[in-house]
Amino acid sequence: MLLVLLNEDGSTHSVRGETTSGDPAIGAAAEFAAKNWKYLPAMLGGKPARSVLRMHLHYGKNTPEGFR
Repeated sequence: MLLVLLNEDGSTHSVRGETTSGDPAIGAAAEFAAKNWKYLPAMLGGKPARSVLRMHLHYGKNTPEGFR
C-alpha cells in the first residue's frame, strides 16, 4: 500500500510505501508510477485541497478478479 500526499492542483507532493510485497523492484516501480500520475484534487468547501490518498495496488497471479 502506498500513501500519496497530493497538492491542491492534483500533482504528487510525496509518495511513501506503507506495506510492501517484499520485492524492492516492485515497490520502487509502484512508487515511481504513483509519483508520475496526475490526480483529481480533493475538494473542501468547493475549493481544491491537499489530501492523502491511501492506494492499494494489486498485481501478479493472486490479483483479485475485480482488479484485473
